[in-house]
Amino acid sequence: MNQIAYSYDERGTEISEVLKQQLKNSDAFIEFMLLDETGKVMVSTCTKHLGLQMTDLPNYTRGLNKEKLMYGPYIDHQTLDLDLSSAHFADEITLMFSTPAVNGKGVPRVFMGRVLNDTMSNVIQNEDAHVYKDSGDNYLFMVKTKRDILPGTAISRSRFEDNTYTLGDNLKAGVQTAKWGIVQIKKHTEFEIRFTDPETGELHPGIQKTIEHGHNLDTWPGYPDYRHVMVGGKGTLIHPPYCDEVWGMMCEGDIQEIYQFKSLRLRLPIYFSFGTLIAAGLNGIGYSVSLSAGIWCTAATWVLLSLTFLFAANHIVISPIRKTVAILHEIAEGDGDLTKRLNKNTQDEIGELSRWFNKFINSQMEMINAWCIC
Repeated sequence: MNQIAYSYDERGTEISEVLKQQLKNSDAFIEFMLLDETGKVMVSTCTKHLGLQMTDLPNYTRGLNKEKLMYGPYIDHQTLDLDLSSAHFADEITLMFSTPAVNGKGVPRVFMGRVLNDTMSNVIQNEDAHVYKDSGDNYLFMVKTKRDILPGTAISRSRFEDNTYTLGDNLKAGVQTAKWGIVQIKKHTEFEIRFTDPETGELHPGIQKTIEHGHNLDTWPGYPDYRHVMVGGKGTLIHPPYCDEVWGMMCEGDIQEIYQFKSLRLRLPIYFSFGTLIAAGLNGIGYSVSLSAGIWCTAATWVLLSLTFLFAANHIVISPIRKTVAILHEIAEGDGDLTKRLNKNTQDEIGELSRWFNKFINSQMEMINAWCIC
């Protein structure tokens, strides 16, 4: 970056092309810009922003003081000047990164990069990372800042923000609470939602304990969230690099879903025992009528039980494993489609296998994307 700032005065147009090429190689940044010592945008990958004064951002003053800074998330309507059509989620909530630089004459410059806050949210809201398919949510909240943001305020997009969440109510349409009205946002989760219990108006215990102790783990009996629904989860504090703020992160799920896990070690023996009990009852009835009726009844129940257990084993175990093997076979042969995912429809070991398989495929895609960029 110092090299770019150093040579800009002599090769302005060329440096602009270099920044545009760097932007193409970036997965996260949506704009690069270079400020002069007065805070004016000298060069930017967005031509609309050339000549703008950026002195209102702390990145400018920190850059002049030779300090790096990550500022945000904050509302920046200039973000909407950019082409965001390729972003699945995009709004004016922004993160701004900056680093100090100097030109060839030693005059200070500030190099800045713009990132959608939704890009950060996408990382923590990756669907493959949700342990609890229906109710799981990972989110960031403010803990300590010099800005006018209360502790416990959301600073990342909720999984339930809009109609892309299809497993229940979403925040834009409104989430109905039992008797405390509707929880609803106008534009985005960030800054509009504060994670309080609607019954008390206080920060819900998961947030409060994380702030007080630096971490929190509560899986039973749980605590009421902003919907006054009992949830359990893990909380931790985050100290972002080159940032004066302290954030918190929560990974939560509804208590009802957390304890829905049903191991195959229990389910299959229960099915077998239940089927055996029915067979014994039918045999008893048959033999009470006559010996021949009992024999026929025994044969019929044996065939019926065999077919039932064959169907159950195929549906619960064999079919999901075959789907997993088929996708792994495609990948191993070199023709695999890394966009394929397995459905996590059960709360048992097969569901867990599907979740971790999806996580594995997602990691492979990230590695390949990183390799392509390099």
